[in-house]
Amino acid sequence: MKVFADLHIHSKYARACSKDSNLENLEKNSLIKGLGLVGTGDFTHPIWQQEMKQKLEEVRTGIFTLKNTKTPQINFMLQTEISLIYSQDGKGRRVHNIVFAPSFEVVDKITETLLKFGRVDYDGRPIFKIPCPDFVEMFRKISPDIEIIPAHCLLPDQYIHTNSSSKKINDLKKGENVLTHMGEFKKVSNIFSRTYHGKIFHIIPWYFNEGIYVTPEHPFYVIKTDKNCSWTRNLVCKPTKSHKRICYTKAYVNYKNEWKSAEQLEKGDIIVYPKIKEIKDKTEISIKKLLIKITPDFCRLIGYYLAEGYTNNRDAFCFTFNNNEREYIEDVKQLVLSIFGIKAKEGKTKGDIIFYSKSIYPIFQELFYEKKPFNASNKIIPSWMLTLPFKKQKELLRGWWRGDKGYTTSRSLANQMKSICLRMNIIPSIRIDSIEKYQKRGNHFIGKRDIKHGWFDNDYIYIPIRKIVTSNYKGIVYNLEVKDHNSYVAEAATVHNCWTPWFSLFGSNSGFNSVKDCFHDQTKYINAIETGLSSDPSMNWRLSQLDKINLVSFSDPHSFWPWRLGREATIFEMKENYSYHDVINAIRDHEHEDKNGLKGTIEVDPNYGKYHFDGHRNCGVSFSPEQANKMNKICPKCKQHLTIGVMNRVEELADRPTGFKPKGALPYYSLLPLSEIICTVMDKKVEHKTVAEEYYKLINQFGNEFTALMDTPEEQLLDVSTKEIVTAILKNRNGEIEVIPGYDGLYGIPIIDQSKTEYYLKKREEDALKEAAKEKRLTEKKDLEREEKMKEKTGKKELSKKSVKEKESVVQKGLGSWY
Repeated sequence: MKVFADLHIHSKYARACSKDSNLENLEKNSLIKGLGLVGTGDFTHPIWQQEMKQKLEEVRTGIFTLKNTKTPQINFMLQTEISLIYSQDGKGRRVHNIVFAPSFEVVDKITETLLKFGRVDYDGRPIFKIPCPDFVEMFRKISPDIEIIPAHCLLPDQYIHTNSSSKKINDLKKGENVLTHMGEFKKVSNIFSRTYHGKIFHIIPWYFNEGIYVTPEHPFYVIKTDKNCSWTRNLVCKPTKSHKRICYTKAYVNYKNEWKSAEQLEKGDIIVYPKIKEIKDKTEISIKKLLIKITPDFCRLIGYYLAEGYTNNRDAFCFTFNNNEREYIEDVKQLVLSIFGIKAKEGKTKGDIIFYSKSIYPIFQELFYEKKPFNASNKIIPSWMLTLPFKKQKELLRGWWRGDKGYTTSRSLANQMKSICLRMNIIPSIRIDSIEKYQKRGNHFIGKRDIKHGWFDNDYIYIPIRKIVTSNYKGIVYNLEVKDHNSYVAEAATVHNCWTPWFSLFGSNSGFNSVKDCFHDQTKYINAIETGLSSDPSMNWRLSQLDKINLVSFSDPHSFWPWRLGREATIFEMKENYSYHDVINAIRDHEHEDKNGLKGTIEVDPNYGKYHFDGHRNCGVSFSPEQANKMNKICPKCKQHLTIGVMNRVEELADRPTGFKPKGALPYYSLLPLSEIICTVMDKKVEHKTVAEEYYKLINQFGNEFTALMDTPEEQLLDVSTKEIVTAILKNRNGEIEVIPGYDGLYGIPIIDQSKTEYYLKKREEDALKEAAKEKRLTEKKDLEREEKMKEKTGKKELSKKSVKEKESVVQKGLGSWY
């Protein structure tokens, strides 16, 4: 009998997966899809493992079904995915492996073994620092019946830039906004931690002396430099003023920004550090029944306050200057009088000035402190000041510098001032001082000078690595998943999430050029590889090294819905009472001579995959490998590196021409999911109610999706559905639906009606823009809610426009009736 199998599944305990992905929903929707055999997913996770043991019963060797369910039943096989992140040959390697086990006894042994290397309870797809060859050898010692198929961090206390302050990575929460390598604030969608024991790297750039501590494989946004410039006595070639005067080779002209792991970095390589791009003026704020205009003068006053200001927690805000800083004292007096209408009182010394107002002092506490107590170490700049126009930020910086000369006990404030400096092409030098060193050195100004070590352009500051120190570490390490860009900015560098989608056996970022490079002497035990959503067998056939390796296809869904589950599947011919060993033997059989065994795969058109072509989603550009290579893989709009897709990597590794088919290659069927066809014809989202109604009409009539897509005659389809949908189903069956390639995280676009091609392209671009606008609205809503909460604390309602204008007038005239 023919069995459609999807053996790469995830449970509700895997990150970024539906919380309703349970065994019952998997069974229900597998039947709708037409699947007969499904992986359980995530068998190493202790809670999921316990749930499986309670709900599943073994009906044949290694084949399980749900207990107490009605027939027909779905067969389950014990399966998980394990991510391996390690170093080999001086490069960071990241490979996901699907693992099958014949029994719960073997699952227990696998779990027991993995616990020696780290935790298994934090994610359904656990991560370990185990090289692939060791991983295969270790599992084969547990049981030769285990099958492995290749599928497609920072230390705690490292500070990350958020839009409100700088926070330790272990203190961050999901939903907070962090600065990315694109100079934009994006939400943290997930936070990961794992136990790590091994070498760590302390990367120390010039100017940012604290540096950053990371594991060897953690990616940095950098420039790899020419370190043997013949014109400058073998110094690093860089486009600084001092270097340009004496260098004629100009190797720096060919420099490019790219992601490199910590262990690939060297002294003299360049850290690429983003400027905050957004410029968003704020002309006024309404707080505590007072409308305050955000002028350059107000910003300078706040700079003074951040340096020398405090409140007495009763009825006043105050400043403390040196006696000889009369110019600054008089400036503050005039600013407070013009903005708030309050005259200064002198304190115990001539440098102390006090402004009494029970209405005004709480404003400084609410806006310019991260938390209680309201002291210097907790001072911050509110997030909206980080994006003010330069004219206002210059005054903020001016006031702060006049007061503290660049010294502060607030780490968050130091990092925020650094961000403001970088926006103005000022590269500040940042260090942590002891009291003794500070008193010895004193405050000082630095005059106009060349920037000796770094340089800047419109988007980034470029800072060389001064020193790299390695040491050993044992403890918890952290990593973030960030929406869209999957990167985040630490105090001293821009780093990337370690689990980008293309980190796989042949991925452009994992760096293996062959199966043997990855698995070494254990390659003989690798019997199959998974094609993945962005490739199909015809692309893999172009690599002769895969001739003795079977190609299987599974969907790796993050939810249980039929448009995700089984969208890619493997077809087996099996006897009725097949066992785990029958399935594994079919996967291991390369000759395909038995009438039972592996018979082919169901594939989504690889153009539909989110990483098929090269491109930049934020710039709205995508390219074929040939086009991208002509441009040196540089985006023509932003001049940064393109995200390289699967097709480009195939072209790089292929030793055969397009269209080559090996002798004895199994057939495959290129099909888009039925829901995708219906929603494209109806021009609605796949989750739309009317799409579901049309979908279930076909399912109820023909039993399952695969039957409707592959076998049902046209006349029978027309009895149930519309002519437009039936025509699309037949085109799908015959491989006649063109798909505009996906790129950089965007799915491809099926084109059923060629006259609507431009419409679909525009719609995809508009949807991407809508998503960005939605993100902006959510941010603004959050800011508004914060302001409302501050107003609620006082128990007072928002002023009417009339009363606001009246009281604004009172403030501008300097009257003291409010105070």
